[in-house]
Amino acid sequence: MNWKRLHWRQMQMILQTEGAQKEGQLKDPQKEGVECCPSILDVVYKKGGRNRDGLYVELYEDGENHQRFFELSCAPEVVDKPCRFVDARLYNDSRCIQTYSYSYALVRSPSDTPQHRSERPFSVPGSGGWTMDFVRVRAGCECQIKPPKNIRRRHKKRKRNRRITEDDET
Repeated sequence: MNWKRLHWRQMQMILQTEGAQKEGQLKDPQKEGVECCPSILDVVYKKGGRNRDGLYVELYEDGENHQRFFELSCAPEVVDKPCRFVDARLYNDSRCIQTYSYSYALVRSPSDTPQHRSERPFSVPGSGGWTMDFVRVRAGCECQIKPPKNIRRRHKKRKRNRRITEDDET
């Protein structure tokens, strides 16, 4: 899809086609409608990840047993592009960005990493150092709108300063 600002008719066509595709799928009451920043649901198997402190931790795996996570990633064609269905005045100030969340997992910190955390994660007795902790996972794609830089405000301030200095001189 060519990523440019859409006209009203094009937006209506996207709503109809993507809305019709979702009708055949299982309905999720939280996901009714069409996303401004489309996302993809993946099941991923990871060897490790980052915990809430930003430290890399190893994820538990034992032969056939792997931890898997459901991740909601931005569709490749929308990352850092303007959001769909946004008002024309805000279109260039909008971006689709990846968001993250934390999921509970069975992990082990590397032995060379100092544990400087005040609250310890739940440790599993007799497991050889495996603990329950949170690991960062992709949680969705959202539209972020940055406020435009207001140049006029600075200009008005200068005018006001000129008036004050002119009044002082008279």
